[in-house]
Amino acid sequence: MRFHFRFLSPSPAGLGWTPPGRERSGAPGGRSGRRRSACQHGSYTVGGKTCCLCAAGQRLSQHCEDTPEDRVCEYCDPGKTYSSVPNAETTCEPCTSCTRRANLEVKEECTITKDAVCQCIEDHYCSSRLCTTCYPCDKWTSQDTKQLLEGVDIKPHVEEIAKVLEWEVMRNVAMESGFTSDDIEILIENLHYPTKWTPLLLHQWVEKMEKKDNNAARELVEKLTGLGYTYQRDRVIRFLYEREKKPTETQPLTS
Repeated sequence: MRFHFRFLSPSPAGLGWTPPGRERSGAPGGRSGRRRSACQHGSYTVGGKTCCLCAAGQRLSQHCEDTPEDRVCEYCDPGKTYSSVPNAETTCEPCTSCTRRANLEVKEECTITKDAVCQCIEDHYCSSRLCTTCYPCDKWTSQDTKQLLEGVDIKPHVEEIAKVLEWEVMRNVAMESGFTSDDIEILIENLHYPTKWTPLLLHQWVEKMEKKDNNAARELVEKLTGLGYTYQRDRVIRFLYEREKKPTETQPLTS
């Protein structure tokens, strides 16, 4: 069976639209005219009848019969199912499970109107925006990083590191380091290929760090750590270490 949905939206003044749940004014003096049926959350049609949608957090149990409002709605099961928008669905959506087997934990609990939000457990990272599994971070300590990246020159590797960071991460690193939105917009305004933005901004960022006599490699790692980009941080460290350091028996982190 196909449902046809119609959501209410305000119409221009003078066209007779009545806000949901209110009566239209009749003659002057406060007398009300005939009440117009209005669905608070919108309506749908089924079998030639117009019925009101159920509210977010509910599901449809029975279609309307005599009036649009007499359809029957039931609440979703708290902590198990939800519906985030007005609907005429007969089932609620199942809540996302933040399972420990995938190294996930609950950041925000599932309610009847909103799905759960998961996050990685401590010392784990997610490699994509749609995170279903988290992976252990490399165990880099601050002292490890300082020793491993001492004297490392980041400039020859700007293109490769830019691919690891991508635009959003690099932009946030730059903003955290004193770049303004205007600085960044001016820098890329004549570049018509977005793939060029990240390496250009990274190059400018490295030059700024060097003018301050900062170790750009170590500074980048610290900024990524502070911003919570542990996945990108570990990839940058691993990349620089493998490119710049010669493995020895006393340096087991190359495995």
